[in-house]
Amino acid sequence: QMCKPTGSSLYRSFTSGSPNLNKLEYMPPLLLFLFTGACLTGLSRPQIIHKVPCDYTTSSCRCNQAADACEFNLQVFYLQTFTKYSLKADGAINPVDGYVHYINKSGQLLSYDGKVYGAGYTEAATVDGKTYRSFIAINGRIPGPTLIVRENQTVVVNVTNNIRGQSITIHWHGQFQRNTPWMDGVGFISQCPITTGGSFRYIFKAEPSGTFFYHGHIDGQRGDGLQGALVVLEREPETTYSDVPEQHTINLFDWWPRPFIDVFTLQQSTQEVYYPTSVGDLPIPGLDQYAASKLADGTDHGIIPYYSGLINGQGRHRDVPYSKSSLSTFRVDYGQSYRFRLVGAQMLYAYKVSVDNHKLRVISTDGFFIQPVHAVDYVIVYPGERYDFVLNANQDPMQYYWIRAETLEVNITGELPYSSLGNVVEAVLYYSNRTEPQPTDYATISSTRPSCTTSAPCVAVNCPFRSFHPSYNTTCINVDSL
Repeated sequence: QMCKPTGSSLYRSFTSGSPNLNKLEYMPPLLLFLFTGACLTGLSRPQIIHKVPCDYTTSSCRCNQAADACEFNLQVFYLQTFTKYSLKADGAINPVDGYVHYINKSGQLLSYDGKVYGAGYTEAATVDGKTYRSFIAINGRIPGPTLIVRENQTVVVNVTNNIRGQSITIHWHGQFQRNTPWMDGVGFISQCPITTGGSFRYIFKAEPSGTFFYHGHIDGQRGDGLQGALVVLEREPETTYSDVPEQHTINLFDWWPRPFIDVFTLQQSTQEVYYPTSVGDLPIPGLDQYAASKLADGTDHGIIPYYSGLINGQGRHRDVPYSKSSLSTFRVDYGQSYRFRLVGAQMLYAYKVSVDNHKLRVISTDGFFIQPVHAVDYVIVYPGERYDFVLNANQDPMQYYWIRAETLEVNITGELPYSSLGNVVEAVLYYSNRTEPQPTDYATISSTRPSCTTSAPCVAVNCPFRSFHPSYNTTCINVDSL
């Protein structure tokens, strides 16, 4: 039967302009039925809606666990890297009032006009410390904010497209969309795209629980920044480790010096890639044709030269010194255990993820718990995949530790075991006993990659082949055995 509201309870409709945007509101079950086509709770009481604060100032937006429905507002527009934008009186970004910055030799971010843009302005997206280009921002951020809800809550997301001349959709990667297939966000398949200046309201039930992400589903927009993490918390959470997605979600992303539609077109239209060639330049006659990089089993991997990568929107191009970079950091307390959520939001490459001096316990993949795999050295993640692991903070709390995501590309011209091409994305794990590391600290952090020996082989989860050559001293745990 249809749920029926009792009494004369009033409600406010889902409107992005509500003056009570940040408050808990009530909605009778009938209205939720009209929105979702299903009675969500089977109760006749008014429903609690949390209009979640989610703007430029919030990198993570968490819904109240007591709410039946969670409403978020996402504004999508193009911004420029290394640029600070003014904020309007209501806190919204003014995307046409930006001021370009650069990083000096001391690692300071300075404006070209010599003025200081502090309060009332955004931070500049310095990405990999090198690339000056446009990107797609969600609420002014790259990646977009992490949306945190609880299993079975109704998720309401109002998306407004402020991009000139491009339509968008948002796909909710990994969500079942039972009874709401039209909310799946695949342009021209499950919905008409959101045109410039238009808005669309996504409404769906949060299921299953686990680690997911949302992303653009037209052309290469995801590769330009139109993506962010989506975390669906369990109704009965685990209590043996700390699970705070705001602090321990790793959004892994490959990054390019040009809009990703250019990369995609180059990848699809020709096998002739000449390297090195500057962006926008015609290749010079006589350059060598780039040969696809290889995996350890000899298969092709990257037909386009790797450029750089980001963790939570920050990284370092190989040409940039540590002192002029800004890396993501993750804080832990000694003696505690933490659930990390790894989102493979990248477009092309597979990465192997490790944390120096720390073994990992892999507990979940693509939103589903597995029999835990203990003492893991590497978690391999391909585009679109998600893995959750538990890290025990049991090492020297006075040291900094590299969180390293390295592509699987190897140099097959040498002897086995083949050496890595060294394409790495970095972040830093630090203990609360020390202050947060600064760019001047990065170069002093020792590198202690997992040591793989015959007597103590490494363990890698999610290998793309059945096994490594014995010379790698690495045991593969394939996904079909999890």
